[in-house]
Amino acid sequence: METSVTGNAKRPEIDAKIEAWVTSFVADEHPDGHEMMIGIRSPGGVLYRRISTQGMTEFLECVRFLSEHLGLKDELQHSSRVVKGCDAIFSLPKLR
Repeated sequence: METSVTGNAKRPEIDAKIEAWVTSFVADEHPDGHEMMIGIRSPGGVLYRRISTQGMTEFLECVRFLSEHLGLKDELQHSSRVVKGCDAIFSLPKLR
């Protein structure tokens, strides 16, 4: 699993937790599939971070961390299409 930041958009406060989790993730020696991409949006709606996962297991572990541990919402949860090169795009939940 790898991550990169694009542009200079303002990052959410939880970005340090995302980066720490991804960089500390221990990948399986034998990934179970192809590369899948996860995008993270800034508070302003800009796609600023990409996380590359290898196979479905890594992808689902990352999705679980972002949604269950950080409370981010996957915009593509009910879609089977790729958007902006991403299989999932997470953002902070909208406050009411």
